[in-house]
Amino acid sequence: MALESSDVWRILNHTGDGTDDSREEITATSSHLGWFDDALCSRPGQTTLIAGNESCGNHAGHSGEAMFNSPFGFSFAPDGSLVVADTDNSCIKQITPNGNVVTTLATSAEGFKSPTGIVVCERTGNAYIADSGVFGIFRLNHDTGEVDMISGDMTAGHQESDGTTNTVAHWDLPFGLAMDSSGDLLVCDRSQHVIRKVQLSSGLPLNDPANTITVQQNHKFRQHITPYSHSGSGADVNINRTQTVDSEANVEVGGSRADVLIQQPTTKLIAGVPGTQGCEDGPSSEALLDTPTAIAVAPDGTIYVSDIGSGRLRQISRDYSRVLTLPGHYRGALGLDVDKHGRLYVANTDARQILRYDPHNGQVVELPTTGLVHPVALRVDSTSGVLFVADQHSFKAVKVVKSLPPTHSTLNDDMAQLLTQESPGNAAYADVTFDVHGTQLRAHCAILACRCAKIMPLIQKAAGGHTSQISSVGGGGHGGVMVPIADEGVTPKAFAAFLCFLYSDRCIVDQDTVEPLLKLSHEYGMDRLTRLVEEYVMKRVEVDNVIAHMRMAHVYGAERLKAGCIKVLIRHFNQLQAELGKSGLEAYPELLSEIIVSLPPK
Repeated sequence: MALESSDVWRILNHTGDGTDDSREEITATSSHLGWFDDALCSRPGQTTLIAGNESCGNHAGHSGEAMFNSPFGFSFAPDGSLVVADTDNSCIKQITPNGNVVTTLATSAEGFKSPTGIVVCERTGNAYIADSGVFGIFRLNHDTGEVDMISGDMTAGHQESDGTTNTVAHWDLPFGLAMDSSGDLLVCDRSQHVIRKVQLSSGLPLNDPANTITVQQNHKFRQHITPYSHSGSGADVNINRTQTVDSEANVEVGGSRADVLIQQPTTKLIAGVPGTQGCEDGPSSEALLDTPTAIAVAPDGTIYVSDIGSGRLRQISRDYSRVLTLPGHYRGALGLDVDKHGRLYVANTDARQILRYDPHNGQVVELPTTGLVHPVALRVDSTSGVLFVADQHSFKAVKVVKSLPPTHSTLNDDMAQLLTQESPGNAAYADVTFDVHGTQLRAHCAILACRCAKIMPLIQKAAGGHTSQISSVGGGGHGGVMVPIADEGVTPKAFAAFLCFLYSDRCIVDQDTVEPLLKLSHEYGMDRLTRLVEEYVMKRVEVDNVIAHMRMAHVYGAERLKAGCIKVLIRHFNQLQAELGKSGLEAYPELLSEIIVSLPPK
């Protein structure tokens, strides 16, 4: 008998009033290599405005009043804040972790003109920004707030730096940025149709950071320079703090002229042929790209590139040796990011879509979203299951389904049949019956012992402490040992869902069974069931229920759900602070300590 036509299924679907739109089946099948099956669990993406609005402007302050002007890039900072390249305002802004306040970190006064790509180093907190208006790469120092140009000298073109004073890098519309596991920058040099690397891992040149150069349009920014005199003695020229550079990169010093050698980190070509556009796969040095604009790095080192000119996604192998073209055509995909399980998220800008590509099965799915106007950049927070999107002049959060860690199903349909064999002859094979508040559910000790060993002491107690008596009474056709389930918090519906998981590896959960299922999985050590229920709950966490879900997760050991709830709590801390005082969390000092430790420093 199929599960859907059994009494077990009828119990699972009992809602009292006949309606329940909260029920959902969370599953991970072997055909998906243990990854989440979106066809079996899909809910409309809940889109929330974080900061900005539909109108462009330039204003910091409270997030409800903040205004942006076509921000093309943003990145997570180590403290959970968002660092934003506010492109058409020529500035860098920051949105606090709770999303309440927007501050301006740097402006055109520090040299920015058209900042686009941005990435923040998780270790140092320093932000690296590609500015297509001045053909260079900036660094915004997290500790001092100072800005310096670490690559480029405002000259458009293609030239690599060898890390000495002999050459400086030239860029031609640097746009998208990413950082690999070594701490090196990967840059989309858009007009040159190539991907290049800035080797930060070898360290920046040790030049005097106090040197300041005044550049075109009276913009000032710090730049790594090594001055030397014409005398050939090698003595350093005493350079003033503010200097003027002419078109030949000479510097005025006390009425005389001295040459300035700019020493920058080494750069190298990763993929593409400089100045040649196309869409051809092959060895990286021969492959052709067409206006690469966005870039992301997967946990395994694979590089993904959005080729705007060809409308394709390109993949560069982790050793940089080959370039491949992924299936599908895209319409102005300006944003890319990869979650911690290797799945690629794509802001398909002109189509107003968010797509997700799973390299494990090659599938591309559209995530359900609402209200997107012009999504140009995105970042995914894999812990809380939230996707942040730069949408025209605003920033929005979209709830997405997190991927499960790889895990294969351990049961097949034949074993599930044992739970649903309800004819008198087949029922004889059952040797234990659970009495859940008057509802009887038959089961088999062999299956239970294999799948959930921690439940066996309960059965042994009901059998008088002798396991031999279990099998001896199982052949009478009455379901064997009678095991009462007296816990008031465990309903027949919840226990049926628990048995359904043990027999079929299918997690069927709704709002009535969430807490008892977490209770049962915690009590009997069913970590996989806990993970599946966590997936269900995390998509339903809202500001008005996050404290209750966080407490439930703490009580029943749902650590991943708790971590996600704490992130949501921190983002809305000002709004929820008063509720915390009357939420009863003082009974859970360990949980309060975790919340306090997670709060960003003032």
